[in-house]
Parts: sequence; C-alpha cells; structure tokens
Amino acid sequence: MTKHKTGTREGGLATRLELLEAEKELTRCSDELAQRRQELPWVRVDKAYRFATEGAAPRWQTFSEGARSSSSTT
Repeated sequence: MTKHKTGTREGGLATRLELLEAEKELTRCSDELAQRRQELPWVRVDKAYRFATEGAAPRWQTFSEGARSSSSTT
C-alpha cells in the first residue's frame, strides 16, 4: 500500500499553483544567471592549445589546414 498524502481538489489546486509560482521564480533566476554569465568579459588566451586524439589530427585542425569535408565537394 502506498503512503501518498491525500487531500481535497481545492487544496491540491492551491498547492499546484504555489508550486507553479516557485517554478516561475526558478526560471527567472536561471534566466538572470545566464544573462550575467553572458555579460562576463572575454579574456584573451595566449597559450597555444593542442587537443590529443587517438591516431588523427583533431577535426578543426584538419579543416584549418585546407582539407575538405565531404559535403563541400557537392
């Protein structure tokens, strides 16, 4: 037998509406945080990075050296 709470339709509706308001507030906070993250200043990266792969050059490096993708030959 389950041990779920039981209640009235009116009480359930009120509780769901409270939850909806909390979810909306969470969404607003998340959106604000994302906006603040996007407004962070960019910082120049002076260190050269090389990504290790198994047996092949990284795809971005291959393209930058002039290789063609299969879709560019159509």
